[in-house]
Amino acid sequence: MPEWARVIIQALIAFPFLCLLKKLGKNSLSQINVVDIILSIVYGIVLSSIFLIPSISFGLSLLMLGLLTLLLLISAKFDRKSSSFRDMIKADSSFVYVQGEFNEILMKWNQLKVEDLRKAVHARGLDSLEQAEAILLEADGSLFVLKKRDSNKEATQKSDAKG
Repeated sequence: MPEWARVIIQALIAFPFLCLLKKLGKNSLSQINVVDIILSIVYGIVLSSIFLIPSISFGLSLLMLGLLTLLLLISAKFDRKSSSFRDMIKADSSFVYVQGEFNEILMKWNQLKVEDLRKAVHARGLDSLEQAEAILLEADGSLFVLKKRDSNKEATQKSDAKG
């Protein structure tokens, strides 16, 4: 069989797998978990190897695509049905700074530095960490800064309302 014919046939057979991967995709990157990322990368590698490495058996490649598709479907089903599975593979939001205290263990685990927190505080329009009540590390890796309530300002506003 000519090389071009082999590539066309493999592309026609592999294309439905690629469409299925797209169908199983998430709406945004923040919804993707580690299992999805790893399976998607391996899926892409297997698809590309079908076309680029003629020495790999096409049947073996189809078997691998079938198994990966099955794993993706099982992962998606458990993700929807099992909260314990979902908790195991998805990240949660966590406080890395609360009322002047750093959660150093969580910061180290997520490779955050105090400078990263300062940058987030400044991006929120605050001058220093002392003006932040808390900083939340979101599941997507972004930092959300909660501004401290200004008790002096509130007291002034309340006394102005009374006067």
